[in-house]
Amino acid sequence: MTLPQPIPDQQPRFSGITLAALILRDPPTLNDSEQEALFDTALERFQKHYELPGITTAYVLPNGESCSATAGWSDVEAGQPTTIDSRLLAASIGKTFVAATMVSLAGAASLDLDAPLSEWFSKKVWFERLRNHQRITIRQLLYHTSGLPNYVQATDFPEAQPRQSVYARGYEPSG
Repeated sequence: MTLPQPIPDQQPRFSGITLAALILRDPPTLNDSEQEALFDTALERFQKHYELPGITTAYVLPNGESCSATAGWSDVEAGQPTTIDSRLLAASIGKTFVAATMVSLAGAASLDLDAPLSEWFSKKVWFERLRNHQRITIRQLLYHTSGLPNYVQATDFPEAQPRQSVYARGYEPSG
């Protein structure tokens, strides 16, 4: 199987999820060890080409078999390799999964997107510290209109993270 070759000096043409889909589109033609080796090699190429400090990923085949793979460093300065247990800054990818789940639940009439978050979080100690905490709704969070600040831009965010975390190349918190 041939993977698409990266084009120099261009933005990525496929994401890590797409990469996994491309690698796994023909699993019956490869045995387990060949599949894992192909996946590991492709992940390492992807990590090096896009100059990612470290990357972790996993896949599950239709038959339920799964595999995890890593490439790069969880701590570049200390020379600590990425492991499947490494905690990496995932940026906004989680938003996609949460949004899909919320919309699915709303479509099944199991969740009201306009309900205030206080229905679920009012008894949590941290909740009252949020600006507009009594009025924030799920819909506002999904549309990024809740008024909550971007925590990654907070000056104390890097210090609050464990040493194992990896930040995007060139990350500089703004004041």
